[in-house]
Amino acid sequence: MPLEGSSALPLPPQPLPGWNSRQVRSVLAYAAQQASGITSWMRDPEHVGKAFVFAGMGARNGVTAATFVQAGFTGEEDAFSGPDNFLDLFCPDAAGLNGWVESLGSHYEISIANIKKHPVGSPIQAAAEALTALVAEHRLTSENVRTVEVHLPPQGLRIVDNRAMPDINCQYIMAAILLDGRLTFQAAHSPERMEDPKVRAVESRVTLVPSQAFKDMERQRPALVRVHMANGQVIENYVSAIRGTADNPMSRDEVAAKAVDLMEGVMGKQRSHAIVTQIWELEQVKNVRDLRPILRA
Repeated sequence: MPLEGSSALPLPPQPLPGWNSRQVRSVLAYAAQQASGITSWMRDPEHVGKAFVFAGMGARNGVTAATFVQAGFTGEEDAFSGPDNFLDLFCPDAAGLNGWVESLGSHYEISIANIKKHPVGSPIQAAAEALTALVAEHRLTSENVRTVEVHLPPQGLRIVDNRAMPDINCQYIMAAILLDGRLTFQAAHSPERMEDPKVRAVESRVTLVPSQAFKDMERQRPALVRVHMANGQVIENYVSAIRGTADNPMSRDEVAAKAVDLMEGVMGKQRSHAIVTQIWELEQVKNVRDLRPILRA
């Protein structure tokens, strides 16, 4: 309940580093209470629910937790120990918990986060990378390619095999790359394009192959793309570490280019570049409200 004498109105923003340990414990308590774990978001054909669960809800819950404590609310002393604590319920089989604690302040998970280079489901990332490279190197088109084999880890293959959503349909994405010579955000998110008879015809030449060689590599999500050309030549490309993952990270310029590509349709190119510049220099921004003018659509 609120501390005695606390105001019903939110207090002026106070940076978290200035809080005492009791306030931080209460923030963690409220954040833990808002945790969730259902995966029904996979049934949302436009993945808006997924975006909310993966980023929006976590950000909202963190801000809500901090706002509660900022307004004077107290919480339990430690949400991560004692009866029915967060770790017992959400990580019952977690190994090496002591190692997690020992690495606090020296290891940050954000440093090994993955960024998707291509605007498609993760199991398609390596396949899109492999075929895009083959198209550029051999000048492949839908006319000079007879068939395409995409070898994927078995579980990942099931996720992207002829799905109704274009960005999670591997056959469609391969067809779009062959037809366009590259993969754009617009093509990867066009249900209308996926119904185009010309696209369907190219899709019919794409076969997904569950690779037993990749069955223990579901987390890495590699892909082998083998192209049988009309002239009888067979070429292939194997991608083990997807560009954008911690094992093969994108460069700063690649990250900026992807961000601009995603934003410029709504924000315009000039403002998109301005946003990227501000984010790179976020430590210099004294008030987040200063970002509002360039973030407005």
